[in-house]
Amino acid sequence: MVSKDSIFDVDANLGKVGDKIVIDQVLLTNVNGEVVVGTPLVAGAKVHTEVVFSGKGEKVRVSKFKAKSRYRRTTGFRSFRTTLKVIEASDEKVSTGSGKQPGVSKGRGKKSSPKK
Repeated sequence: MVSKDSIFDVDANLGKVGDKIVIDQVLLTNVNGEVVVGTPLVAGAKVHTEVVFSGKGEKVRVSKFKAKSRYRRTTGFRSFRTTLKVIEASDEKVSTGSGKQPGVSKGRGKKSSPKK
């Protein structure tokens, strides 16, 4: 959970330092002690953030080793990291969704043809 002035990291390159980002895919909110869980998202809830840092994170080392065959490989990579600071967590018009997942619809399925 996040609140005003909290800072968190995201494994993505979302923008430059100083950019404003609005996160509208909120899964859970806590309004005056009342917890609202979305199905799957909470409708109307948004988190306004600002990019504090954008760049590469720490190096991750990956090693491969096979016994008795003198096989050793070491590689590494640095993933992009974005540090976000929460400016405001708006919870206006918070209500649970209609129960339907976005992008998921009932399929009609295959029509069965009569067997000959």
